[in-house]
Order: sequence, then C-alpha cells, then structure tokens
Amino acid sequence: MKNKFLFMSYFLLMACCSFAQHQNDLVLTSGLRFERKISRSFSAILNTQYSFNQNLEELGYHYYDLGVMYKYNSHFSGEFHYRYIKFRNLENFYDDRQMPYIDLSYSKSRKNFSFELRTRFQETFYGLHFAPTYRPPSIYNRNKFIVSYHVNYYISPYASLEIYYPLNNSSLRKKINQWRETIGIYYTFNRYYRIEAYYQVQDLTNRIHKLTNYVMGVTGYYRF
Repeated sequence: MKNKFLFMSYFLLMACCSFAQHQNDLVLTSGLRFERKISRSFSAILNTQYSFNQNLEELGYHYYDLGVMYKYNSHFSGEFHYRYIKFRNLENFYDDRQMPYIDLSYSKSRKNFSFELRTRFQETFYGLHFAPTYRPPSIYNRNKFIVSYHVNYYISPYASLEIYYPLNNSSLRKKINQWRETIGIYYTFNRYYRIEAYYQVQDLTNRIHKLTNYVMGVTGYYRF
C-alpha cells in the first residue's frame, strides 16, 4: 500500500512538473513583402516582419530578408534568401542572428484548388559573423503543405501544415520539434497589391521547455 502511494505521488508530481514546463503565449505578427520581377524567370524579394509576444507586451523579434526567386515553369520554383534577425533573449536584450536558406517548391492547380509542397533548408548563425560563437549554428529542414481555394479573383482562403526537423542536433533531439498549423485568407486588390490575414498555432515540442504560440498575423504584398 505504501509503495502504491509513493508511486502515485511520484506520477502526479511528474505530471504537474510536465504541465508547468508547458507555456502558452499570444503572438501578433505584421509583415511586408516586396517582389520585383527581373526577367521572365527571376524575381528579387525583400521581406520584413515584426513579432510581438508575451501576450503582445514585447517585441520578440524582427527581421529583414533579401532573396531571389527562380521560376522554372508553372509547377517548379526555387528561392535563395539571406535573413538578418534581431531576437529578444532571456536577458531582455536583442541577439543578432543570420539565416541563409533555400526553398524548393512544387505547386499544382485543379479547378479552383491549388496545392503546394515546399521544402526549406536553413542554417541559423548566432552573432554578426559566420565564425564559431557562444552557440553552434542550427540546421533545419522545414516541410510545408498548403491547400488554397480560389473563390474568385479577389478572395482565396487557405490552410497549411509545416513541420520542423533538426539536422545537426544530438541524436536525442533528432525528431520533429515544431509544428505550425495555419488557416488564412488572401485578398487581392489588383495585379500589384494583396493582403494576407491568418491565425496560426505553433507547437514547440520534444524540448525541455515546451511552448505553444497562438499567432494572429497580417502581411502586405506589393509586386512591381
């Protein structure tokens, strides 16, 4: 009986600790994307985004992103980007981070539906240079599947699922450690302007400190 009581007490304690380590946060993001067509196949891209976390009370990060896109045909495309990030750390000042990444995408349309599969390989460097710093670079493979429906020229709702898989962590961490589920809508004003509004759940799992972010976001697009 005593052993059973000790076992139950231990089980409840571990459950409480596990629950305590899981945090929830409300996040608001806003961004802009500029795209300049260079030729029939190439486009230059500039992205910027700001994210407010801790239940919208502080600026968690902001970044600037430069890239080039190559469109092979109506189905296949690729992009190369360099992203400079200011990320708020646990000591409440902003770290510099650099993140080059490559996107490879395949898309297909059927009637009013569009399907897209995108894979991304990214490497994050900590600090303003690429030499070894206080933290080694982290490499991820991110796969994203998107389904959208074109109601008409102006309105296109969509849903997406994205998974993060670390490529250079220890063997204990080589498993999916982030999920992103998103629902959103695009509104196209004309051939140059459109806007996106979305709601996203970011589930950071298989970590010491688990976190779920509930993100509301808006992004403006300008193509010229």
